[in-house]
Formats: sequence, structure tokens, C-alpha cells
Amino acid sequence: MMISIDYGYDIHSLEISDSEWQMIQSGKQLEIEGQGFWVEGEFDQDYWCFNSETSGTLGVSCESGREIFTGSISDLMVNQGL
Repeated sequence: MMISIDYGYDIHSLEISDSEWQMIQSGKQLEIEGQGFWVEGEFDQDYWCFNSETSGTLGVSCESGREIFTGSISDLMVNQGL
């Protein structure tokens, strides 16, 4: 399945398994490394942190220190058709 977040500048996506999605929905704290992306000519690794502050929270940050998104899991767009 593919989950995506629109953070105002772009849409950032992550492919996860059904079991990972079930853990996220149950409130389990989980960090998943994304596929990374190119920005300003350099590759930056992204990390998705689910339920780390409290249940229902989502943070997406990068190895470079760039903060992509801080908010709620309910803000995700979920495509279960993959």
C-alpha cells in the first residue's frame, strides 16, 4: 500500500506493508526509512515516525535535518490498491 502526505510544497509518499499499516493504526510506535529523494542536487534520506509523540502522530524528517511534516496520521492519503 502507498501512503502520502501533502506538506504544502509537494506530496511525499511511502510504500508500506499491510502489517505495518495495522501496527500504525493500533498505535504502535514505528519508524520507517523512506526511499529518499533528490533536493537541490543532493540526495536526502527520509524517515517516517508514527505514533512517536502520542498515538496518532506522524513526523517525517530527513537525514539532513530537514523537517518535512509534523502532524497527524489522519492527514495521510492512503491508497490500498497497490
